[in-house]
Amino acid sequence: MLDEKVVVLSGCIKTSRGPWTVHRATKDGRIVTKFRYPSDRERQTNQQRERRRRAVAKKIFEGLRKHGNYKLPKHADSNDLLKALCEEAGWHVEEDGTICRMVNLFFHTYNLINLNCLGNSSSLHIFVLE
Repeated sequence: MLDEKVVVLSGCIKTSRGPWTVHRATKDGRIVTKFRYPSDRERQTNQQRERRRRAVAKKIFEGLRKHGNYKLPKHADSNDLLKALCEEAGWHVEEDGTICRMVNLFFHTYNLINLNCLGNSSSLHIFVLE
């Protein structure tokens, strides 16, 4: 047996020659499934458009890695970019997509020191949760 290579394309570049399935909603809310039979020229222009889109995204991510000091993976997508922007803005993004505000401990410690140094005999402690 010879080892056969299987080519799998990801994204919306289709290798099959069959019809495209289109799901549309009617006015009364039902979903209707129809088939489209695109021409070879339409398939070719779609492939070119998708390749151009991917090339532009690749250049954007390379520029952000190089000039913007973003820590993006080698094969980054828009989700990785959004995560890096959130981290820069002070939001922590977990693996499941949940975000929470990062607390700046230095800022809160500085405020607590200022409140303790007001000159009052009793010290005032305020804890801020964000």
